[in-house]
Amino acid sequence: MNKLFTILISVLLCSTEAFACIEHLEVVDPWARASSHHNKNSAAYMILKNTGDKDLVITKAEAHDISDQVELHETYLDDKGVHKMVHVDKIVIPAHSVIELQPKHTHIMFMNLKSELKAGNSFTLKLVIDEDCTKDVEVHVRELGR
Repeated sequence: MNKLFTILISVLLCSTEAFACIEHLEVVDPWARASSHHNKNSAAYMILKNTGDKDLVITKAEAHDISDQVELHETYLDDKGVHKMVHVDKIVIPAHSVIELQPKHTHIMFMNLKSELKAGNSFTLKLVIDEDCTKDVEVHVRELGR
């Protein structure tokens, strides 16, 4: 009986922690750049607000409906003034902070798209937070610059 009680308490604590991470992450204006049949890549941008007392760490993103290769990216300016992208393992949203994923900065990259992303459409993006919590986000596709 004690072992069963311990397992039940552990499950409840994990569920509470997972709910807290979702509860404290607010996603504002999620959008992705429209693609063309010539360009098989796109990226998603959004504002991420952490209203909690703990840092939230996005460790992965998934969008199986549109791409099997989704990566977290940062863009930097090299010594020749050229923008370069690099894969990063995580995106940290500090406690009580706001960060913006935006073009030519931090973003979520979709490579080898399964089909063209057309302005006006939308898809579901799953954010994996602290490796054990997920949040589904409805991402709207629009033209860059809108």
